[in-house]
Amino acid sequence: MMRPLTQYSQTVVSAHMLPYMVNTAIKTAEEEKPGAVHIELPEDIAAEEIDIRPEDIPKIPYSRRPEIDEKMLITLVDKIEKAKTPVILL
Repeated sequence: MMRPLTQYSQTVVSAHMLPYMVNTAIKTAEEEKPGAVHIELPEDIAAEEIDIRPEDIPKIPYSRRPEIDEKMLITLVDKIEKAKTPVILL
């Protein structure tokens, strides 16, 4: 469902895959054309307990995004108001 709206959309099928998937999602979200990513975490996988080494946890670098231009914001609001069925993900 999220694939058309995101640059990366995956369902976690094993808790052991989480470090890899999070790392891939972060890299994809910060690529040349930044965008939304989605990782679906089913309840049964979220309940799994696993051992993860500290080096398996992705390092998330701080990156500052430029502030949005006022003209761009006005254009965005106008498009949202005119949309028949807008979808807003925060």
